[in-house]
Amino acid sequence: MGNTKNNQTGSVVIQPLQPDDLPEVMDIWLTVNREVHDFVSASYWQANYAAVQQAIAEAEVYCWKPLDAPVAFIGLIGDYVAGLFVRPEWRGQGGGRSLLALAQKKRACLRLHVYRKNHLALAFYIRQGFTVTGTIIEPVTGETALIMQWANRFHTL
Repeated sequence: MGNTKNNQTGSVVIQPLQPDDLPEVMDIWLTVNREVHDFVSASYWQANYAAVQQAIAEAEVYCWKPLDAPVAFIGLIGDYVAGLFVRPEWRGQGGGRSLLALAQKKRACLRLHVYRKNHLALAFYIRQGFTVTGTIIEPVTGETALIMQWANRFHTL
């Protein structure tokens, strides 16, 4: 399916975003959004590139690195999953699951929005224990997004 090469140590690394990784992370963000959200104009993603780059630099971001560069990342703002992106050729190899599992260990609950038309992501989040709690219409795109939530019922403060 995808590339299965590991980094020099032979193991997959999950680490906080490093400044040198930001260009690669932004390329993943743009590439994946254009592919999986093909129902949204490609110009929308390009127009939001600079704002997202700034937001990523300020968010809690973790990268999945089976190579020396990230091939997947998750961005958290508090308990909100602002994004989970995996390069297409690396899907199905555990990066998304590993990053989401890390977030689930760090938080008692998580919430996110996913486009209703993004069937693969919706199915993924349901498999990871998320439930749909509502819907919104995004004003700029006009697309319906599902509000999803996950709670660790065993978490204690």
